[in-house]
Amino acid sequence: MNKQNKISKILKVVILLIMVLVLIKIGQVLIYSYSEGEANKGRAESYREYIKDTSLESDISSSKSKDGEIATATLGDMVSASQKYDWCMSNGGKYSTPDYNAPKFCVLKNKVYQSKCVENDKYIIISKDAVDVGSDILIKYKKLPGQIIPCVYSKGDADFELQDAGNVLALENNFLILDEGTGPYPRVLIIFDLLKKKNIYEDSYSGPVTIKDNKINYWSDTSEKATKENCLNFEKYESSGLLSGSAIEAYVTLDLLTLSKIDLGQRRCVPIQ
Repeated sequence: MNKQNKISKILKVVILLIMVLVLIKIGQVLIYSYSEGEANKGRAESYREYIKDTSLESDISSSKSKDGEIATATLGDMVSASQKYDWCMSNGGKYSTPDYNAPKFCVLKNKVYQSKCVENDKYIIISKDAVDVGSDILIKYKKLPGQIIPCVYSKGDADFELQDAGNVLALENNFLILDEGTGPYPRVLIIFDLLKKKNIYEDSYSGPVTIKDNKINYWSDTSEKATKENCLNFEKYESSGLLSGSAIEAYVTLDLLTLSKIDLGQRRCVPIQ
């Protein structure tokens, strides 16, 4: 009997350990899934304002949630399905892109598919999803302005690669503009100098952004405190259990050539998540 009792106790311990290991694994999977979901929402946030301000909104109106905002699932699909852009276009999708030189995207059946390439007369930028959050980015240098380089992620001897970088927001002259973060705005704006082959600027930012003539306009954090006087929805933001409060942002312009950041004098109050 003593021997049987010992075996029974050992089996109970083994079963308990197995259950603990299974619970740990389930926890890891849930944490990873949440992180990926937040990352996808963050990447897609860069396009939210653009979609609202164009006819694209009517094309995805059926995927709106009850509060009128574009469904997160649709925005997540826009990012995760970037490699299907060509398929979208060949199947009657609607082509669209922001006013600045950004990766193109295609709308088809309430989903948005982003292209993996953007180019100008000097470079073609090709990206792919990184193993973790963000993108691996391949920079190919053109020998002539009209040179056609296939949109294929295949590194050659003359190419430059960025691994685990941010997401490509735009290409302006010799500057690669990247977006980085694992959640909604504010996120991190990164300016990568393609001549110097290094990051030359970082700042917290919120959209929408405009990019033209080596300048980028965006909303930036300030040290100003939000109050009832300068924030219309102050009480709503402060009392919401889903938010962390409110903040004041300033509309600024950044000169990419000089890295001079100028406050344009506009303010807005935004919720903090």
